[in-house]
Amino acid sequence: MNGTIANIKWGGASNIGVPAMKKIIAERKTLVRERRKKSLELQGEILDDLFAQKVSANVRKILTNKVKEHNDKNPKHRANLRTLIAVFKRGVGAYRTNPGSVRGNVTSSDQWAIARVNGFLHALRTGRFKRKPYDQDLLPSSHPLSSKKDGQKASSVRVGQSVKWSINKDPDPPSTVHGVVVSVKDKEATMQVWAILENGSHKKTDRRVTQPISKLTVIKDITKEKTLNSTNPA
Repeated sequence: MNGTIANIKWGGASNIGVPAMKKIIAERKTLVRERRKKSLELQGEILDDLFAQKVSANVRKILTNKVKEHNDKNPKHRANLRTLIAVFKRGVGAYRTNPGSVRGNVTSSDQWAIARVNGFLHALRTGRFKRKPYDQDLLPSSHPLSSKKDGQKASSVRVGQSVKWSINKDPDPPSTVHGVVVSVKDKEATMQVWAILENGSHKKTDRRVTQPISKLTVIKDITKEKTLNSTNPA
């Protein structure tokens, strides 16, 4: 691409004509976009493989089929295996930590978790949950119900705000940490870390972490949340 542009700059376009050179540039741009798309798809496949190791082969097969069924309908918002595994594991966590919310006809944690996945896919496809919303942080940022829209990189924070930040864990995918700001000094903030439980709810820990404010994203107040993620839509 740079060579093509340099060719135009130094008069190369005069040899083949400007229209022909513009066509070449357009073709090169298309090629770059296709390569970038393939690269992102490969990264997604690698992440799917890593997440797939966290569930049984039977569950992996069920969720893989659900991804295919959803995406075969050419929806506006596509599904991927790693997201459904995350939803599934939260469902298992909800079954174990909040058995009172489980309906009487449910006989196993896997059954409860699959129902959670089905409800999530319904919201992903239709833009609405059958009952109370949950796992909105797992919806793509372009989805109207995604909680990812709530936060943007902070230019400033204040004591008491709930925030999140990422921690690199090469070669594994980065992990997200949630916390509450307890002090601010210059361009840094110190947070009380709140653990993210399997069912998506939070639990306060004794750990404190200091991060540059520029790496923080303001999120909804996790100190006042109800056990929303412990319920299931199905």
